Amino acid sequence: MVDIFFKALFKRISKLKINLFSDRLECFYKKFFFLTLFLFSFFYSELCAQSITVKGIVQDSISKDSIPFATIYVKGTSFGTASDYDGTFELTLPFYQDSVWVSSMGYATQVIALPKNKSVVVLKILLSEEFTGDEIVVTPHENPAYRILRSVVDHKNANDKRKLSGYEYETYNRTEIYVNNISDELREKKIMQQVAGVLDSMKGLKDSDGKPMIPVLMSETVSDYYYRTNPTVSKEVIKAVKVEGIGMDDGSLLSQVLGSTFQEYNFYQNYLNILGKDFISPISDSWHIFYEYELIDSMYIDSLWCYEINFKPRQEKDLAFTGTMWIADSTFALRKIDASISREANLNYIDKIFFKQDLLQTSEGAWLPSSLHITLDLQDLGKQVPSMVATFYSNIQDPVVNKPRPNSFFDQRIEVKEDAQERDEAFWNTIYQDTTRKTDPMVYKMIDTLRNLPIIKSYIEILDIAINGYKKVGKVDIGPYLTCYSYNNIEGNRFQLGFRTNTDFSKKVILKGFVGYGARDNRLKYGGAATFILSRKPWTQTGAYYKYDIDQIGAPSERLTNNNLFLALTRWGTLRGPFYSRQVGAFFERDLTKNIMPKLIIRHMWFDPIYNFAAYDSEPTPTNTPELVENFQTTEIIGLLKLSYDEIFLQNGNERISLGGKKWPIATFQYTAGLKGVLKGDYNYHKLQLTIDHSVRFGIIGRTNYQFTIGKIYKPVPYPLIENHIGNQTIFFTTAAFNLMNFFEYSSDQYASIKIKHDLDGLLSNRIPLVKKLKWRFFLTTNVLVGSMSDQNRRLLAPVNSQGESTVSISSLDPLRPYVEVGYGVDNIFKCARVDFIHRVTYRDVPDISKFGIKISFRFII
Repeated sequence: MVDIFFKALFKRISKLKINLFSDRLECFYKKFFFLTLFLFSFFYSELCAQSITVKGIVQDSISKDSIPFATIYVKGTSFGTASDYDGTFELTLPFYQDSVWVSSMGYATQVIALPKNKSVVVLKILLSEEFTGDEIVVTPHENPAYRILRSVVDHKNANDKRKLSGYEYETYNRTEIYVNNISDELREKKIMQQVAGVLDSMKGLKDSDGKPMIPVLMSETVSDYYYRTNPTVSKEVIKAVKVEGIGMDDGSLLSQVLGSTFQEYNFYQNYLNILGKDFISPISDSWHIFYEYELIDSMYIDSLWCYEINFKPRQEKDLAFTGTMWIADSTFALRKIDASISREANLNYIDKIFFKQDLLQTSEGAWLPSSLHITLDLQDLGKQVPSMVATFYSNIQDPVVNKPRPNSFFDQRIEVKEDAQERDEAFWNTIYQDTTRKTDPMVYKMIDTLRNLPIIKSYIEILDIAINGYKKVGKVDIGPYLTCYSYNNIEGNRFQLGFRTNTDFSKKVILKGFVGYGARDNRLKYGGAATFILSRKPWTQTGAYYKYDIDQIGAPSERLTNNNLFLALTRWGTLRGPFYSRQVGAFFERDLTKNIMPKLIIRHMWFDPIYNFAAYDSEPTPTNTPELVENFQTTEIIGLLKLSYDEIFLQNGNERISLGGKKWPIATFQYTAGLKGVLKGDYNYHKLQLTIDHSVRFGIIGRTNYQFTIGKIYKPVPYPLIENHIGNQTIFFTTAAFNLMNFFEYSSDQYASIKIKHDLDGLLSNRIPLVKKLKWRFFLTTNVLVGSMSDQNRRLLAPVNSQGESTVSISSLDPLRPYVEVGYGVDNIFKCARVDFIHRVTYRDVPDISKFGIKISFRFII
């Protein structure tokens, strides 16, 4: 190309006629000119021939840990790159440079000299921490980064993608999880011996230190992502899924969790929710309160002049980021950001999280994330336990802005195409034409080999039973194991076996059943249900069930279905208000929109008490002695209406899982009508109840979760049909109960309650050194109940039954005196335990109650 250019130039110059100089002078200038061109051409060729590739790894000089996202650049030019999550980098320079600069937040910048006459230079760069002693800085003016940050905040509305009326794009997401740090001691373990053989046969997968890695998951998805600003709605259509993982039978749920919906990190927001914690953005409106900044350099990034600014938290205990960002000079937009979260953030099992995000400017001025790279380094738990690293990568193509889809298009947040998991190799080869999306086929090969090892299969099966409570046997799951055995005062030793069908049986029909037997009451309990999924979009299902079992007024099973452990515990010991219950029912539900979800239930129930129960069939009067009722039947129609604005649902096989709302409350209305005379129902009545669940962020103070419930029962009915508030006399804490109230202590026919939990999010725990080291977390709780029982319902209470035996006494609250319990506690003990310290504030003079209690609970949390 250079030769062609100079030949054309020679022809043009040779035709010139210079009249201002003599022939000799003219000849001299021509010779000089061509000599100059010759030398320029020679040196230009030499320079081109001296292009140089600099590659290597950046590590901490003391620990030798890899340093991700370190900046390697040539000062004063636009040439530069950043190290990957494993510290490796590669930078190609078009012509020779004498040095490169290497910088990373928290480390001293190094200048590395480059040798001459080498086309490839391999470096191992060891960075040392910056001197952090007392410094004397004389600055006649303010920090120069502050002016830039103020401009960034001033231009937020112009640069934030939320200013667009809508946008859409195709997005590719890849997730990889590897096990590394496999010590020699660990390789000698029985479980690792078979795995070690696979590692030795496949030596291509290495970490930054050259040690072998074991892949346990590779997930790739291709989606179309849509966003509309007014109203704020989004939708992700997953059109291709490729998942291979150890212990993964079905990748559909995983593909939803690892899709774009859950990789949405917008640094223009004041807070970013990461693993359940709210981290303040370095370009938030309160940037000057939480962060320190340093203007490092300015450089070109893709022909755009940018300011390079380092940032770190003013106090390590704050939930904030450390890293570097590049701000565009003309628009003061965030062009690129490398940010990290350290172990100081009090995240379980995680040593560090690294974010690397690039943004591109749309035709309307706002910026969209063009690529995102996240790396999670899990903590090293010792030589006997390997560590783990997870990487998430996504990029977008073909963005379209300010052409929002109609509101009716956003019928569900996440949709998985039916053929998403059936894409062939030709499709994926087309996706891989973008080299940033190409994966290593060896990873898939190794995962497939490992998961077929007998010892791996055995451990995965045990883990699956422990988590899901069922053992998969072909097309049927056997369980749940929590209900296989219990012991109580009515049944004695109770044995139970249940089953449910899985997606291998059918993706439209779900069958369930159980059989139980009590050795003391010598009764067989049993039940079965059939559910038919009529449509997944919109979600539509119908079903019917029949059940004969023992139940309790003080701990009704139908209200504890979301707390399996607590429900199983209530089957032990002394049952509270026990009765034999026979139920038959049918239901139908269909989402009208993604915000409106109604459900209709019709059921008939037989109530056969196993304790001294009696009620009058009508109110006693001086002229009327009502008959005693010692068992009864009810026929009910129940209407449920759920309203939610931004609730997220995932489809896991044949069930739909709710992850709750992100910002708005979720309201559930329930109306129950008792039908006397229908299928021999004994009572007419009406019940109304409203429940609101919500989570609210209060800045650095923390996050509050609350549940508000209000209800009323119209017309007099026996007390088993009114609201019998759930107490808790176990040592375990549950959100379903008032934890210092006795079982069966209070009943109401009109009531209102609120249950509040406030997580302090490190506001106190991060400021106490020992607590911070232990990663404990503090929280506050309050439960308040207001209720009463009408005189009509009180007059239905019979003091004795037909045998003259005293009946169970029923108590109600004073309508002007609420029941209150307050608490405080420590969460994250041993990374799984929670301890609540609870005080009963009112009704402390009641006999046989606990005024103070300590409750424990367990859960896996990050």
